[in-house]
Amino acid sequence: MSYFQNEVRIGSFGGPTSATPDWGYGIVSQRVNVVNGGAAGTTNNTFYLPNCEIIDIIWDTEVAWTAATSATVSVGTTGSPTLFASGIDAKGGVRVRPTFTLAQNIQNKAVTAGAYTVQVVQVGTGSAGNGNCKILYCPKKP
Repeated sequence: MSYFQNEVRIGSFGGPTSATPDWGYGIVSQRVNVVNGGAAGTTNNTFYLPNCEIIDIIWDTEVAWTAATSATVSVGTTGSPTLFASGIDAKGGVRVRPTFTLAQNIQNKAVTAGAYTVQVVQVGTGSAGNGNCKILYCPKKP
């Protein structure tokens, strides 16, 4: 098992002040599983991020949500559930990347360490559905 704290740089030595840097930041990911609770409403799953920049968010539906009307995935905080991503369809049964808003794009560049949530809002009762959300990010110094 490996543990990384702060940023991880990959490439030739030369450092950030080199005239011809040949390095970049390492990208890591977290996977958050979400399972349908059965009733209409909201399912939240908490995950933790360090100080980082979010590179991408990918939703994989493994079993399509059977909600009567809709099942929509958002990524953010409990108080601001669409902070990083929103409008992801969990009923579609495919791999989906959200279209980020300008505000989300700006926020994704400067994430502070803390607890965040992947939320699925289900409108109408459904008995099946699960998926996972992959958050790809680049750790940064605090």
